[in-house]
Parts: sequence; structure tokens; C-alpha cells
Amino acid sequence: SSHLAGAEIAVIGPRTAHALPCRGLASPVVAAPAHAEGLFATLTERDLMRRPWTLFRADEGRDVLHTALLAAGNELRTVEAYAVRRPEVSAASIAAALLRRGHAGVDRFAIDALCVTSGRAARHLLETLDEHLGAATREALLSQVALISIGPVTTRALETLGVPGVQTADTPTAAGLVRALVNALPAPTSV
Repeated sequence: SSHLAGAEIAVIGPRTAHALPCRGLASPVVAAPAHAEGLFATLTERDLMRRPWTLFRADEGRDVLHTALLAAGNELRTVEAYAVRRPEVSAASIAAALLRRGHAGVDRFAIDALCVTSGRAARHLLETLDEHLGAATREALLSQVALISIGPVTTRALETLGVPGVQTADTPTAAGLVRALVNALPAPTSV
């Protein structure tokens, strides 16, 4: 963090923004709303687009911010700071997590909702379900459970992947995702 002391820092999410001062760094510029387009708008509004920037990003992702910073004519260094890989999951683990043996040995879904936090997570989810359960079971699952997206960018990614009926959190935060999950699930019934 000593290398970043005194640097202007801009972030997309509020959790990242909160973590930086806790580590001795200046309070950052925070995207509003919390996605790449929001950070572009915030930097533009504050007249910060033409400054030199180092963009720390995933190895794969949307180029919205990268393209906008280059178009502003500033000095831009891009660092692929992390990579996200689809985890290796066994068919037995998927079946145990998602399917429950019902009456007469018929499988039924053991979950009520799935939450998705990025376009890449959406793609990984669909690939894993198809690999272990097959496309027909994946389609049945996604039509019978609440599918909740953390924000509009992730919702668009799911829709592009052919997944209908996605519910979107009101704010792209963990708290927004929890609110959407609570709203999507039926109220518990007393016995």
C-alpha cells in the first residue's frame, strides 16, 4: 500500500471503497452506479478521465472502462491483476447440492434460488450444469427456481446466454442481492 500512498484511486464497488481506508489508503472515487459505466460517468463528472491511470482488471471482462480511458486520450497502463477460472466440481457434488430424491425415487430440485454475481459466473454456472446435469435438466432447474442477478450488467449477460426470467437486485451490492433474494422467495408458512 505504500506504493499507492497519495494516489487517486477509483473503484466500482462500495465494499472495495470501504476496505481501502482501512488499509491506510485514501478514500477512493466510487462509481455511481456500481459498474464500469458508472465509474466512467463518475470520472467524467469529476473531470478525472484525462489523468494517467493504471487499470487493474481481470484477465477477461468487459472493455468498457479500458476503451473509455483510452478514448479520453490519457496515459493508460493495464494490469491483469487476477484470473477467474471455472471450478472443477464433481457430478455427485452438483447432484447433492441441487437435487433431492422425492417420493417414488423421483428427483426434485433441492434449492429455491440461485444468485449470480457476474457474467463470467453466469457462464460458469451454465457450463457446469450442462456438463453434469445436461441441458434439459438445467433448463428445468432455471425455470423452477428464482434466478437473481446482482445487477443489470449481470442480468444482460444471463439474458444473452438465453436465460429468461432473471430478477435483478435494486443495487449491485451484497445487501441488494439479499433484498432481491428475500423478495423472490415465498414467505415461510407456519405449521
